[in-house]
Amino acid sequence: MRVVDVLVAVPSIVFALVLTTLLSPGPLTLLIAVVATGWTPFARLALGLTVREAGTGYVRSATALGAGPGRIVFRHVLPNAIRPLTAHAFLRFASTLLTIAGLSFLGLGPQPPTAEWGAMLDEARPYLFLRPGLVLAPAVAIVGVAFVVTVAGRALERRWSGGKAFREPIGPH
Repeated sequence: MRVVDVLVAVPSIVFALVLTTLLSPGPLTLLIAVVATGWTPFARLALGLTVREAGTGYVRSATALGAGPGRIVFRHVLPNAIRPLTAHAFLRFASTLLTIAGLSFLGLGPQPPTAEWGAMLDEARPYLFLRPGLVLAPAVAIVGVAFVVTVAGRALERRWSGGKAFREPIGPH
């Protein structure tokens, strides 16, 4: 968790920008940058959910009955942690999409002729006042997809939690 704390201290877009600048621009570099910056919230949430589940009565009962760590993890902890983690993935999608589009806008993503919304925005920038639709189409696509996936994530979160929103547990890491 110390690595997570260090990575959380650096803004993800700055870390991704430095990483893609050091490596050659392209889809693989962009993927590495997004994965390197995007896993930390999931690690923190997974730790909090695991600690919460480990303190429940049924996990203590399973331990008292002689269940091994593997059985406890796969039978009790993982089924109760997968839903909040899945909902969190939907909710983090917008941030990831904006990071990818931003890096591609700066020329650090897939190179032409690969179609990418951030690169489309960069290519259409000189024509903003002549043909605003060239800028509006990819911008609306980015915002629209991020909005739809976020709404779907919120709906999953509400459905799975019985109306209560999942919250990342607060406590020692």
